[in-house]
Amino acid sequence: MIDLTSYIKSYECPQETLEGAIELFEMCKDMDFIVPGKIGLGTVDKTIKDSEDVYIESLPTFTHHEFGMDSYVKHIHEACQDYLDSIHLGYYRMRMLGLPQIQHYPPGGGYHQEHIDSYSNSTCNRIIGYITYLNTVDNGGGTQFPYMDHTEQAVAGKTIFFPSGVTHVHKGVVAPDEDKYILVGWFGSSS
Repeated sequence: MIDLTSYIKSYECPQETLEGAIELFEMCKDMDFIVPGKIGLGTVDKTIKDSEDVYIESLPTFTHHEFGMDSYVKHIHEACQDYLDSIHLGYYRMRMLGLPQIQHYPPGGGYHQEHIDSYSNSTCNRIIGYITYLNTVDNGGGTQFPYMDHTEQAVAGKTIFFPSGVTHVHKGVVAPDEDKYILVGWFGSSS
């Protein structure tokens, strides 16, 4: 029997990404670039997902370099190739499906519902997902894979990669009294 947790791998993110992404998020908050977290086909339902999101793709390109997103994207590409090699799928060519999102979960917030990342016609091209924890959360805040009895702790600088489909159902672990900041995105087929 295959241990599905072996398909969850972690990597160390460049330090400048952590401060840069949180600083970028705060700047976006001041400029009204924050949107409520969406589920499914763009629905806002805070009982399922209580977050504030920034779509980096919608920001002026100077912010990508100024806030360290260029080095982050380079890190993500290199880590994804290593991830694919480590699970013996390095011969597949994947492409990043847009730039990542910065997500902020306030105390008590989170992605409460178990879900997969490739769940509809518009997201079925998501093959590999990744999450980078931008801050350490001491009480909760991680990512739980309930059917594997596995939880990744929210540790600043840790990036995790995992399959986006039904084998890796997951949900956020609520941090009752701390903020949680993450970068999240996906890779899909290059064709």
